[in-house]
Amino acid sequence: MINLLPDNEKNALKMEEIRNRIFAILCFALIALVLFSSILCSLRFYLVHRENLAEKIFKTRQESLKSAEFDDFKKLVQETNVNLLKTEIFYGQQVFSATALEKLAKITPETVYFTNISSNKKVEKVKENGEEKEKIFVEFHVSGWAKTRQDLFLFKKEIESQKEFQDIYFNPSSWVLPSSAVFSFSFNYPLKPSN
Repeated sequence: MINLLPDNEKNALKMEEIRNRIFAILCFALIALVLFSSILCSLRFYLVHRENLAEKIFKTRQESLKSAEFDDFKKLVQETNVNLLKTEIFYGQQVFSATALEKLAKITPETVYFTNISSNKKVEKVKENGEEKEKIFVEFHVSGWAKTRQDLFLFKKEIESQKEFQDIYFNPSSWVLPSSAVFSFSFNYPLKPSN
């Protein structure tokens, strides 16, 4: 194609073409900028939404953990209280009988042997000077054998002479055999009241 236009007109056409190209490039750049900013805005809204959702999940998990930790702690405290109560009951029912057994061993002759000793803690309410008080004692049940009935009789007299031993009772069948006498007896040993 032959261009017969003067140079001024040619330059003006070239400038118009350059302006149109620049305008098209600017339009494309503006469209791209609008699209990029809309993508950034939607990404921002998405991230803010995810952050709020994560924060809510974190708070609910933290609360559930706190309540779970509290429940675990509460369960541990209850178990500990039960164990302490059981321990208190055990020690409250425990019979401190070493003193009584020591005194019994001192007065027992060498010809008398014990085969079984059992003890129980007993509490009785008694009126003393118009007031009701608790009398605490240990009840012992003893069985064994003696070489002769005479040795058993001497042992009985010795134990009856001790004022710490109270309510002494020998089973009547203890006196049947003259030698190798099998016996059983019971007595009470008072304890001091615990404060």
